[in-house]
This record gives sequence, structure tokens and C-alpha cells, in this order.
Amino acid sequence: MTTENTQEQSPINLKLFGGLSSYRPGNPACYSIVPDMTLLELIRQLSIPSSTAVTAFVNGKNVALDYHLQGNEEVKIFPLMGGG
Repeated sequence: MTTENTQEQSPINLKLFGGLSSYRPGNPACYSIVPDMTLLELIRQLSIPSSTAVTAFVNGKNVALDYHLQGNEEVKIFPLMGGG
């Protein structure tokens, strides 16, 4: 008998703002991720260029790119904007 190494998929509610909206997946309200995926891994999976500086909030809290997603979270990603 063999065992497969598969990880259960968990949904997140994904919201992309500003110029990032063009990277929005088909069903962002129920976007599947692998639990413990980092925010940076999610950004790469969405094909957001690494040169694009972003800020992110998970369940209303500002988080770093090394934050580990668990699923069943609201993830908001914004492009950084300058001003003066």
C-alpha cells in the first residue's frame, strides 16, 4: 500500500486593489491555497511581478510577506503608493 503526500486545500477570501486587480483569479472570494503557504508564495502564484512593492492585510492586520496563511482568512493586497 502506498501513501500519497497531498496537502488539503483551504480557501481564502482574496481582494486585490489598485493596479493589482488585473492579477485577480477567477473566484477570489473562495481562492484555494495550501495551508501554511506564505504571503510571498501566494503573490508569486498570482504572477504579481517581484518588482511590484505591496502591502498586505490578513483579517485586518498588516502582515509581512513571510506570514503563513492558514485558510479561511480575508487577504487584502495593495500596491504601495507614494505621495507628497
